[in-house]
Amino acid sequence: MTEKHPLMELDEYNKIASDHYGEYKGKYNGIRCPECGHELIDPEPSMKLLVYPPRTRVECLECTFKSTRVL
Repeated sequence: MTEKHPLMELDEYNKIASDHYGEYKGKYNGIRCPECGHELIDPEPSMKLLVYPPRTRVECLECTFKSTRVL
């Protein structure tokens, strides 16, 4: 028989989860921005665009450049 874990309220869970996401700014990927030369980030590294070959979004925090890259 499995033990039951105490459950938390939805509001409490959402507060904890949103605090975590508020700190997250993306993952640097080692690719140079073609417009300003700074390093690009993957703003949502777990998100994959369902195309072939699969891609993910990239953007620059220093300028307005946004695009996608092959995974």
